[in-house]
Amino acid sequence: MGSVIRVLINNKFRISLKYLPKLALIIFFNLLTYPLILLERAIYSRKIKKEKLSKDPVFIIGHCRSGTTYMHNLFSQDKQFTFPSSFQCFMPGMFLLGNNWLKTLARKLMPEKRVMDNVKIDVDLPQEDEFGLMNMSSLSFYQALIFPKASKTIYTDLALLKNKNSESWKKDFLFFLKKVSYSSRGKQIVSKNPVNIVRIKILLALYPKAKFIYMHRYKEQVLNSTFNLYQKLLDVYSLQKVGNEEIENNVIYLYDKIIAEYELQKRVLDADNLVEVFYEDLIRDPFKEVESIYTKFKLDGFENAKPDLLQYIESQRSYVPNSEIFFKK
Repeated sequence: MGSVIRVLINNKFRISLKYLPKLALIIFFNLLTYPLILLERAIYSRKIKKEKLSKDPVFIIGHCRSGTTYMHNLFSQDKQFTFPSSFQCFMPGMFLLGNNWLKTLARKLMPEKRVMDNVKIDVDLPQEDEFGLMNMSSLSFYQALIFPKASKTIYTDLALLKNKNSESWKKDFLFFLKKVSYSSRGKQIVSKNPVNIVRIKILLALYPKAKFIYMHRYKEQVLNSTFNLYQKLLDVYSLQKVGNEEIENNVIYLYDKIIAEYELQKRVLDADNLVEVFYEDLIRDPFKEVESIYTKFKLDGFENAKPDLLQYIESQRSYVPNSEIFFKK
């Protein structure tokens, strides 16, 4: 509940009147779940803080709509890895306490597919950890979905983590990853988070042996798909009225800033710890691309994962991505 109040204060309560009922629902849900969050803290907090990751994570990064989800789903077929699930990311404060009954309820309430691209979702499927931070902390870049008019400032403060936010963000992020590790009994984490594309230096300071998979795609395709994404997600999350022109301007501004920042930050990575994957290559031959990543990163267990990986790839052959053009500029 405290993080909700801090987010509102940070954005000076600049809420459009039409969205006050949505805000009331958010506050009601937080009040309803807060006792469970406090109970989970009392039971598990010390255990989580003592948790040590068995290996540094594998981070899947890239501008949103660049194929990061597909890569995440491919890696999740290997049972030696764990990942933040949808349930963990949307119930980060109580997923240990409510792993059975609360997950059952969440599965009934959750839609079967994502609103922006019809990709299947489920409580146990991989999810990006920025949503976990958004739901447990006041230090997530996804505040820009709630207050889109402040997107540029939020990018500086909560994606780049300027203005003294870095140390607090590290604390929240470490706690969340430790919690995911604890729930999996110490499996290596594969994290997918588009925002982490501009946090490479911070992540490397936390995990010096971490591996990075960078997904990239043609700029026009990314802009089209990101504009569609923002339109759909703002309908769900936004507390401010914002027009298409402003959304377009934010999409262009953030894309250029994000890609330029990545080109600067990737210089701190050793060649052995970074793989750059072109989206079209991944779609053309996902098995080959994943196998080459295992080889370059010297990851064990590929032969054991191979049957499940091939089965998943075959199951996705009928999927048809959105082809509409939304972006007009």
